[in-house]
Amino acid sequence: MLAALHDALNPDENRSPVGRAVKYLLILSITGSVSAAIWDTVTGLSPAVLQRLGLISVATFIVFAFEYVGRLVSATRRDPAAAEAPLEAVWHYARSPLGIVDALVVLPQLAHGLGWLGPEWARLGAVLALVKVARYARA
Repeated sequence: MLAALHDALNPDENRSPVGRAVKYLLILSITGSVSAAIWDTVTGLSPAVLQRLGLISVATFIVFAFEYVGRLVSATRRDPAAAEAPLEAVWHYARSPLGIVDALVVLPQLAHGLGWLGPEWARLGAVLALVKVARYARA
């Protein structure tokens, strides 16, 4: 099961229909997250629009949170050496550039949801999702 999760979250390594669907979901979530964060800074928007932007932000946060946890859990399936040292594999992913970006997207939004940080930090995390595109466009 962890191998399937790893394959789905890394579509470049295994080109399966599930992997492509996950890739497109994440790209759509990145677009929604960044767009909602940008539009949220516009003053004078109606409450209905602000509510929709909030729903988009929450939905993308949920997707990113599941992705981050999934990547942490499936890090041991990266290669045979990772399976032999699971904690080291998780630590390797968590401190990798893309692992740090994933954490910087999820953690400020989570902290805002728990009331520990203000909304500007959640917006910053949402905009940082743009850097996640590096996983899909290496150039």
